[in-house]
Amino acid sequence: VESIKTFIESLPYAPVTPKSNLEHSIRKTFHPQGFTVEAGTQEDILQFILQMRRLETLYQGLRFLDIKRYGIEFSHDVDEESPIVFKAGDLRGAIQLPDDVIEAGLPANPREESNK
Repeated sequence: VESIKTFIESLPYAPVTPKSNLEHSIRKTFHPQGFTVEAGTQEDILQFILQMRRLETLYQGLRFLDIKRYGIEFSHDVDEESPIVFKAGDLRGAIQLPDDVIEAGLPANPREESNK
């Protein structure tokens, strides 16, 4: 545990929109909604577990659930355009309900952009 803690603490936090490859880091800032992550050992171990999970589930489409759960902000670079930034609590990340559920009367999750 101590070696993991030392390794993670030596890394800088990644900016939401890295300006160069040198700014990329596996250490992300958490903005969880509904619970807290204590600074120190708890956060360091969680950072490590999320990185290992990211590697283990590569190309399986499971990373988005972790991003949403822990409120990790990220951006996508689009050629010749400003980066698209996804912030904690962004309504674009709401998982959509199936059509038959909406037709049965349950209101759909909102989808408007929350970081304008």
